[in-house]
Amino acid sequence: MVYDSHRRRPTQSNPKAQEFKSYWQQDCAIDTNTLVALPSAPGAAPLLKTPAEDLAEYRNQLMGLTAPAGLLGAPQISLPVLQDENAPWGLSLLAPVGRDQALLAMAESLLPNLHNLKGS
Repeated sequence: MVYDSHRRRPTQSNPKAQEFKSYWQQDCAIDTNTLVALPSAPGAAPLLKTPAEDLAEYRNQLMGLTAPAGLLGAPQISLPVLQDENAPWGLSLLAPVGRDQALLAMAESLLPNLHNLKGS
């Protein structure tokens, strides 16, 4: 079994995962001082009464926003600073592999200003 030396876990053997990692490293190529900001979810949190079909579609879209960090082994944090339809909605920050502390420091410094976005 092949292990990822940084995370000490088996490497991804899925060809699609490898294809995404190659794309990210070649075409998105963020340097070690760059963070990517993206929504944490495709929209406001679904309500309890949301139909099952709508929840399934929401989950599919959600995976497109949360899977990259897992596939890359990169740190991602979600800041609950947005609101839509009276439901919480987060803003995610994604950092390069190994930049966990820098990500947390940036989130901590941004959080006071981002709380002003609620209700916008």
